[in-house]
Amino acid sequence: MPVITVSRQLGSLGTEIAKLLCKNVHCKYLDKESLEEVFAEYGIPKENVERYDEKKPGIWDIFKTDKARYLHFLKSAIFEFARKGNCIILGRGGQIVLKDLRGVLHVRVAASMESRLYVSYV
Repeated sequence: MPVITVSRQLGSLGTEIAKLLCKNVHCKYLDKESLEEVFAEYGIPKENVERYDEKKPGIWDIFKTDKARYLHFLKSAIFEFARKGNCIILGRGGQIVLKDLRGVLHVRVAASMESRLYVSYV
């Protein structure tokens, strides 16, 4: 049961590649939208997800327990998803959270600056 994490550069079509891979190998897919559903089950408001998701926290956010709670549930959700296997985890720091697990394939999608700029404007 494969577990694949996909990280990508903005404009590299990494999201599209991950979705296509998921469709072709018939596996589950974890991304921002599906994580929001999991967080709702944990009782974490969508506003907190938006505030902390892949963003550098403001100076006062560092001292809030919401950030620690968000990170705890993010890691829990990623580990639980990976535990079931046969899945692709897009972004959300999956490559870092699962870095020490054996049998996880970490993929980084990159593209030239010219390609990324072209995709960004299309």
